[in-house]
Amino acid sequence: MLYLGRISPLFILHMLLTYLAFSKAAPRVWKNSKADFAWIFIVIMIMLTVFSTFSSMYFFANAFVMAVLTMWAVQAPTEQLFVFSLGLPLLYLPLITATVMVLMGSSLKNYMIGFLIGLLLGVIKSPNYIDKHGDLLPTPAFI
Repeated sequence: MLYLGRISPLFILHMLLTYLAFSKAAPRVWKNSKADFAWIFIVIMIMLTVFSTFSSMYFFANAFVMAVLTMWAVQAPTEQLFVFSLGLPLLYLPLITATVMVLMGSSLKNYMIGFLIGLLLGVIKSPNYIDKHGDLLPTPAFI
């Protein structure tokens, strides 16, 4: 399901983004525990599976990484990400990522569904939203 394809420049870029998503984004977005991250992983995969039944999306890696990066960007929009000593506002990272990947030959559909899922979950799981409305997607106790 999380297949990325053959080794190519696109594959290497995906691996770098996956590393960025799991090393930088995951600890900041899910500060409470690894169980929160596992729960969001399960929720994202369920949402991608439901979406894929109505479209021809077979591999979820691009959309999953995009969802994690978008959640990170939504929850910390003013944070700076330094790329080659250039400060980039984190809010633009998902859009730049999708643009570069599509220009390199990936499918826009995968990134758009990842962006939409990440946007939805980023708002629902943000501390401000939880403080006002309660946690709509709490982590189950068995995880």
